[in-house]
Amino acid sequence: TGRIGDGKIFVYPVTEAKTAFRRMQQARHVGKIVLQMPQPLQPRGDRTYLITSGLGALGLFTAAHLAQLGAGDIVLTSRRAPDADAQQAIDDIVERHRCRIHVFTADVGDEAQVEALLQRIRAELPPLAGVAHLAGVLDDALLTQQNVEHFRTTLAPKAFGARYLDRLTTDDDLDFFILYSSAASVLGSPGQANYATANALLDGLAVDRR
Repeated sequence: TGRIGDGKIFVYPVTEAKTAFRRMQQARHVGKIVLQMPQPLQPRGDRTYLITSGLGALGLFTAAHLAQLGAGDIVLTSRRAPDADAQQAIDDIVERHRCRIHVFTADVGDEAQVEALLQRIRAELPPLAGVAHLAGVLDDALLTQQNVEHFRTTLAPKAFGARYLDRLTTDDDLDFFILYSSAASVLGSPGQANYATANALLDGLAVDRR
């Protein structure tokens, strides 16, 4: 297990998925449960790695993981500046792993801001070699109360943002392009038709990239 800010992360190897889901089913956790895949990533010290929604618990955990594996420069994006807890977590990662973490403000649901973000990375930092897209916003409502705005709010950062990143990094030599989807895309969840749709679009984009 690992603790980031106020959230707690429980990490299981994918071979222990049954145990992880049993913990979730029994509501024995407060925080996130992560299944760790075999053949870990191999980030490089002379490359840059982008994490969207990087100031949340999962974003900071991902940053710490990439730093531990050897990432040199890590860019965390958010629509806001880091609060005291996030900044402390960033400082801890930098001190522990001797990497460089940059926080750039950007709304990845806005194509122009994604383009400007990537241009800034290319101009100021080593070549971009990996993207981890975590951005997402909930806007729950029962289906009879859903409307276009509810869908737009949820689709913009997660699904549209992923599509912008996909298209605008076509010419970058990426080692990986990771999309944080959700089981909601196949299992559904009350009041989250828009969220399930956004994640289903991520699943489709992953298939398309492959």
